[in-house]
Amino acid sequence: MHSLTTFEIVRLLIIVVGAAVLVLSTIFLRPWVFAGWVKPAFWLLGLACIVWAALRLVLAFHGYAMSRGMYHFFDSQQPFLLGVASATLILFFISGEAFRGAARWRELKKERS
Repeated sequence: MHSLTTFEIVRLLIIVVGAAVLVLSTIFLRPWVFAGWVKPAFWLLGLACIVWAALRLVLAFHGYAMSRGMYHFFDSQQPFLLGVASATLILFFISGEAFRGAARWRELKKERS
């Protein structure tokens, strides 16, 4: 059985809260200042991060009760989910949408003032 350190618990908490913030921003951010593809990308990113954290917790607390094959399957899904989340976040920044969305948000803020 693998126990979680304090650092790992804090890391999991930060990842889950960050994923929840991104997903909730697609619901509560009005008007939406990013391109249309960013909304499903944030949903995918949030889902991948939350499932990754859930897998970490399941493997840490119940990994001993799983068959070897099931444990290795869940363990092999973690890098996949981490890759999906990382690629989505990298695409958001490399595409320039993070900068353009922030610029649109500042423009809307100036118009309201």
